[in-house]
Amino acid sequence: MHVLIIPSWYKTPENPVIGTFFEEQARMLQNKGFQVGILYPDHLMRFDIKQSHAKKQLQNFIDNGIPTYYSYTNSIIPRTKKINYWYACQKALLTFKKYKKKYGMPDVIHAHATFIGGLVANAISKKYDIPYILTEHYTGLILDETLANDKTNKSIIKKVFLEAKRNIIVSNFFKQELILKYKIDSSNLQVIANLVNPIFYTAYTQKEISVPFNIVCTAFLTPRKQHKLLFDALCLLNQKGYFISLKLIGDGAYKDELLTDIKNKNIMHLVTFMGNQPREVIKQEIDNAHIVVSASKFETFGVNLIEALACGRPVVAIDSGGPRDIITRENGILVLENTAESLAMAIEEMIANYENYDQCQIVADCISRFSEDAIFEKLEKVYK
Repeated sequence: MHVLIIPSWYKTPENPVIGTFFEEQARMLQNKGFQVGILYPDHLMRFDIKQSHAKKQLQNFIDNGIPTYYSYTNSIIPRTKKINYWYACQKALLTFKKYKKKYGMPDVIHAHATFIGGLVANAISKKYDIPYILTEHYTGLILDETLANDKTNKSIIKKVFLEAKRNIIVSNFFKQELILKYKIDSSNLQVIANLVNPIFYTAYTQKEISVPFNIVCTAFLTPRKQHKLLFDALCLLNQKGYFISLKLIGDGAYKDELLTDIKNKNIMHLVTFMGNQPREVIKQEIDNAHIVVSASKFETFGVNLIEALACGRPVVAIDSGGPRDIITRENGILVLENTAESLAMAIEEMIANYENYDQCQIVADCISRFSEDAIFEKLEKVYK
């Protein structure tokens, strides 16, 4: 089977770590014997004369066996979404024509996120009569009120969902939020979780309780991830005499503010900023940690959590929606109140009961639910 994947964000020479999930899913399909290609419509939605793709050359290359095509576009007229989206789709259609000429017609298109991968998939589907599937990931569909209240965007969302052969949502929470906000037909929605990279469960190591108690938090440095709330919880635990080391994996524009915050809280000696890291380093840091913590206030899923579970590490997470499909009594604690006190109490409870968590069983359960084999079985049925 020939599947063309159209992600809404993907790695570029300027940002090689973005969209790793889409590449991992493509490689999973490739390893299962599928013919796989990637077409990334890199579109600047905001009109900004200072920003331009003009200097970027269209890069079509074989990325370790996967043909990867890029279509670069800028919004050409301010405040005219329909024209700008149309323009992005036309350029992507030209790129698809080149791909099709060399690699043949795909059997199925799998788009990730409505804007603008789903929109491009819809355009290609109509022109060439190829069925497309949409997996929606984008938190902005719920959190960005300007997006949700915009008539043009709202009509596009409904259109892309309605005309897809199947819509995949990454969690039950996200599914219900989309139904409520956009009145989407639930009969064409199916929940299939994100997969965990095999690198995280191929070399399991047991972790014993020790001092310091090591915590890893993998998240972009943005306000939504609530690092400051995590720092407040760390302060509370520190005041109780717990010696905790916190490592932050991820980068973002919020870093300077977070550095100022830990300086003001006098916990600089407890927190390490590691920036963006490859999968191999993330795996190593999780292995060295006792638990992984997420303080985020809204998540459609939680790949960082299943990466921890795949390593056998229990997790603590604020109830941000998506983690409800991931966390059980056996593998972690879901913190129902979005407060530093509740988060600190959960971490304290985890420390007190750490030896009761069966790390080997945590790995086995994660593999049964989120491994490549588990996710591929569901995807293959949808494709067929």
